[in-house]
Amino acid sequence: MFGILTQKEDTHYYLEDSTSTVKIVFTDLEYADPDAFFTENCVLLCQGYHSNGVFKVTRIEHPPLHLNKSLRFKIQD
Repeated sequence: MFGILTQKEDTHYYLEDSTSTVKIVFTDLEYADPDAFFTENCVLLCQGYHSNGVFKVTRIEHPPLHLNKSLRFKIQD
């Protein structure tokens, strides 16, 4: 899953994109990028599984960044 980390209720986190919102939990987390800093409203790339209406995250990372040259080219279009 790919989305923005939000907190809508006390102690409950959600992953949102332009089409939906899903509640996430980190109880089964096996890997988090050790060089990353995860905050509310940041974009995340999550791997895991759905269980009882909740997405259980097993791996969490930031999406890969584009090289500056390719990013500038895309912005100018």
